[in-house]
Amino acid sequence: MEGDVEQRLVHKICMRILPLLILGYFFSYFDRVNVGFAAISMKEDFHLSPAAFGFGAGIFFIGYTLFEIPSNLIMLRTGPRIWIGRIMITWGLISAGTAFVWNDVSFWVARFLLGVAEAGFFPGIIYYLTLWLPARYRARIFGLVLATGVVSVVIGSPISGWILSVGTIAGLKNWQWLLIVEGLPSSLLGIIVLFGLPNRPDQVTWLSAREKAWLTNELQQEKRSLSEEASRAGRALLDRRVWALGLMVFPLAAAIYGMFTWLPQVVSSLGASPMQTGLINAVPFIFSAIAMVWWGNHSDRTGERSWHLIIPPVFATAGLVTAAMLPVGVWTLVWLSIGMAGTLAALTMIVSVTPEFLTGAAAAAGIALVNAIGNVGSFCGPYLIGLIKAMGGQFQTALLALGLLLLVTVGLALWFRARHGAELGIGSANA
Repeated sequence: MEGDVEQRLVHKICMRILPLLILGYFFSYFDRVNVGFAAISMKEDFHLSPAAFGFGAGIFFIGYTLFEIPSNLIMLRTGPRIWIGRIMITWGLISAGTAFVWNDVSFWVARFLLGVAEAGFFPGIIYYLTLWLPARYRARIFGLVLATGVVSVVIGSPISGWILSVGTIAGLKNWQWLLIVEGLPSSLLGIIVLFGLPNRPDQVTWLSAREKAWLTNELQQEKRSLSEEASRAGRALLDRRVWALGLMVFPLAAAIYGMFTWLPQVVSSLGASPMQTGLINAVPFIFSAIAMVWWGNHSDRTGERSWHLIIPPVFATAGLVTAAMLPVGVWTLVWLSIGMAGTLAALTMIVSVTPEFLTGAAAAAGIALVNAIGNVGSFCGPYLIGLIKAMGGQFQTALLALGLLLLVTVGLALWFRARHGAELGIGSANA
């Protein structure tokens, strides 16, 4: 197929399947990040200590991690449409239901159940996209999907700030309305997914027979280039490349969700109004969204993966460590923006690399395992910051710890290039 015809086909596929996935990922971040804003008011009602809040924010990822791999394996049996739709409906209901918790324990339980409900969503949509897109187009698309989560923070932060500024309505406090208003849309979208998301290319009528044949051939060629072992789920769970990528994600996730969860409270503590807090909180994520899309696109156009995997965590480390050395202010925000951009660009590349040496059930299990290991970091990041603050430490101390932890990602990325860099060669997709 000619290059321009091929690109038009990929564009057609993306326009058909991406909108629902992007909206779903958008609302998944609403449900994760709004707890940081809700805590501004919630902690006064419950007398939540920093450590108790950090534990509650992080325990979401324990539930997510425990059910990550089983969820993806169930999706292989039910099909993506039913399972992704189910995930969205249940997480929306539980997120909205968190508005009715009454103490720290009920808060922890609700957050754990939210993680269980959402388990498998992100690796599920990444696996789903591998059923539709050749490898040389994936980094830019994965970057776009991941950037949607960041855009959700950019848009959701001022919305959350505005809701908090409204006050009590109909007997419900501002933080309760925040959780309800930002939770229920996920359930409504999940119902749409149940009826509108196609499972596989061969089931749709909007692709011609020639287009289906070309896509099937491309994806089959990629599978044939891998060994039979690469399609076995059990083998993926023992693959050192999968574990290395998962351990790379661990520090990235700790930094990302530490910032997501605590930055609103740090900004608010400086005397900012709820609306100002939302606007300031959005700044690092605007830069991050641009970096993720550009970096993934650059990797696809050049056909290079390994250096694109190494460079972002170097910038992430430099950003967070430098921010930790400065008093909280404008320059802290600048360096945090650099650190967050590097962190999320690195995550884009890891997500892109994982399906390039796995296929079938192994790809589903491998992507889930990488995400599950990373989610342990997502628990540790918010909890670590909460513990440091509870012991009288400053936000900068926590930033320094998270920044130094990112050196693990840098070291593993260098090792991965030295040992497995030759496996990451892909054709370029000039567009």
